[in-house]
Amino acid sequence: MDFHERLRYWRKAAHLTQEELAYRCGYSGQSLIANYEAGNPKNRREPPLSEIPRLADALGIRSGQLIDDREMETAAANAVRDPRAAYLGPPQRLALAIELAQRAFALLGQAPNSVALANGILFALEALDAGTSRTAAVGAVANRLKEVESPREDTPRSTKATRSRRPPRIR
Repeated sequence: MDFHERLRYWRKAAHLTQEELAYRCGYSGQSLIANYEAGNPKNRREPPLSEIPRLADALGIRSGQLIDDREMETAAANAVRDPRAAYLGPPQRLALAIELAQRAFALLGQAPNSVALANGILFALEALDAGTSRTAAVGAVANRLKEVESPREDTPRSTKATRSRRPPRIR
């Protein structure tokens, strides 16, 4: 697989347009990315080596995945269930976890508070680590959030209303 094919593969795997990738790289327009991905050798340009890390960072992958076929194949083999898992860097992974948690709350019809949202994000990260697909991860997060919020049936509930007592005054 040539560089232009690898670049196109990773860009499409990240669900980015050429324009979005160009913006993330700091380029003024998508024409440079289009030239890098061009299938026709006459129109194709290879980026200078100094640009490879910039492209890789924008895609959330390691530079070697753009250059070396073996590293790309290894990353693709590690992403059996969710192809996004192999190339997500920490910022992209966190953004995806937040998105999955928000979808789970929408599925439950709830507005999350900060603690519930943090739990949802943690559950989403666990689902991503397990390699589940995005749709399955949303369902798993929603189920885990239901478990956390609803009291367990085996825990007894107090029937008495609890009153706060003031401690006695010491003279």
